Amino acid sequence: KSNKNSFFTSYIQSRDVITTSIELSQNIPEEDLTDALEIKVYDELALDSSIEYLIKYNEIESRDTKNRLFNVFLVDADLFRKKSAPMREKIRYLDYITPTPLLFKSLYRKNILEIDGIHCFVYFQQSDAFLCVYHGGEYLYSKSLHYSLEEITEKFCELSGERIEQHQFYDLLT
Repeated sequence: KSNKNSFFTSYIQSRDVITTSIELSQNIPEEDLTDALEIKVYDELALDSSIEYLIKYNEIESRDTKNRLFNVFLVDADLFRKKSAPMREKIRYLDYITPTPLLFKSLYRKNILEIDGIHCFVYFQQSDAFLCVYHGGEYLYSKSLHYSLEEITEKFCELSGERIEQHQFYDLLT
């Protein structure tokens, strides 16, 4: 049961998120930044303007004096509503939702990983997989991978000619 002091977080699978980097001129005023990013994202990714996307971004530190660089995360709004509906029915309100690759930030905040250097993560979930790169403790890049654990298990069974349970295949992987 939730109460007024409860805090609920969740994530969006990497395969449901479009990520890109966008450069914008330093001359764009802060109040116009969101609109300028949205226009440039739709243009550069050749997105269908009839589809509504939820767009979030964060600025990347850059030495470029003429342009600003942003990591941009897009999710089809209808897909998001559909996938988050079961959670919203159960708990009514989510305080924080993030793309899965950004979850690694907590490893740096909790001092589990040193912020120096570059760290690459290859992450497999049952129905999702991605590669994620952090530099200096900050998100740099991520790319969804074609095969999840379910897909790898199916391919293994197909190639070996025998059917095994997922947990048996996971044992083989470990």
